[in-house]
Amino acid sequence: MKFYSFLISFIFVNVSTYDIKDYIKEVCVTNAHIEHVFNMNNFRIRGKFELNGLEYVVKTFVEQGLHSIGPLNNMFAVPEFRLYTEWDELIETQAALRELIQSKLSKYEI
Repeated sequence: MKFYSFLISFIFVNVSTYDIKDYIKEVCVTNAHIEHVFNMNNFRIRGKFELNGLEYVVKTFVEQGLHSIGPLNNMFAVPEFRLYTEWDELIETQAALRELIQSKLSKYEI
């Protein structure tokens, strides 16, 4: 009986680490997008001069009003903080940030 409980503990640990690994991968991909957008300087969008791509993305995200300050902080500043209880929700917030970056600045080589 002890042996089975020992094996079951490994199964639970093994299953739970996949979600964490997926989230870490999502954060790394999103960080690469953010870094690329941060390095985009001095370009025009709809005739309006923008100094930095990251500033434009943050401003657009705030103006849309889809997320409160907590999820925005989690997306941009501290993605390692577990804001939600489910890893899938955290992965979705990172995917939403990437989609916004791609949709707003896709014609500027993202």
